Amino acid sequence: MPNETERRFVFDLVAQDRAVRVRQDLRALGDGAVVAPLGVPDLPDQAAALGAAYVIEGSMLGGQHVAHALVRDLDLADGHLTYLRPPGVAIGPRWKAFVAALDAFGAAGGAAEWRAAEAAADATFAAFAEAFRREGAMR
Repeated sequence: MPNETERRFVFDLVAQDRAVRVRQDLRALGDGAVVAPLGVPDLPDQAAALGAAYVIEGSMLGGQHVAHALVRDLDLADGHLTYLRPPGVAIGPRWKAFVAALDAFGAAGGAAEWRAAEAAADATFAAFAEAFRREGAMR
């Protein structure tokens, strides 16, 4: 069973509002587009929450590479990239802490928990894909 720090980590992850940051970034870049909310999958238990968190945390890690390319190629300021580079968040250590929490959960869980985590991760990937399709960024 995860300890209090691991539970708090997952709670803190859910508390962040990335939609607010992406809207602020778009406005700062001169685009007043309305960003539709992401359809969040049902997360009935910790296994499902960790599966969804895996997708979200991974996207934050990958966002660092995207942000670097945007700064380099388009000369964008970090202040316009808060969705990709959340202020005050150390992404590398955050990812390592998440992996430690995931490993602890995996060591204590069984096949049913891993199936639940995998299903939630799949549903979260699908929610992102649907949002990208809605915005015309993906077919």
